[in-house]
Amino acid sequence: MDKTVGDRPVELELAAEKAKRQQDRVAEREGFWATDAGQAIARKWLPELTEGLRAALLASKVRPVNREFLARIRELKSVERLALCILYGALNSLGNNENYAKTAKAIGTNISIECVGDGLTKGTGELRPSVLQSLLRPPRH
Repeated sequence: MDKTVGDRPVELELAAEKAKRQQDRVAEREGFWATDAGQAIARKWLPELTEGLRAALLASKVRPVNREFLARIRELKSVERLALCILYGALNSLGNNENYAKTAKAIGTNISIECVGDGLTKGTGELRPSVLQSLLRPPRH
């Protein structure tokens, strides 16, 4: 008779534990983004996020608080890279159980670094305090 744990064979249980330890090490080294679960989320949501961003960037009505930000990111060379900045920052922050403010800062920093890389802004990629404050304010409904 084969050995089982619950209703599963021992080999299957050992393989599952090994896979979980491997994914835990990947998350620790590279962030949640790099895990199988993070990659699956990215594959599912990146196209939808990219299309949503493309529509937002083309919108003619913009709230005053977003006007400067949207004007700057509209000049980025790739909407897909913008979507990756958002998804990467969100997945890693949420994978680390960080709060909304830290998640917003991670996303904003990623976008800022892309702006520097595309030559749209000068600096190190750090957010200006006024931009950071506007990101940290809860959305108004």
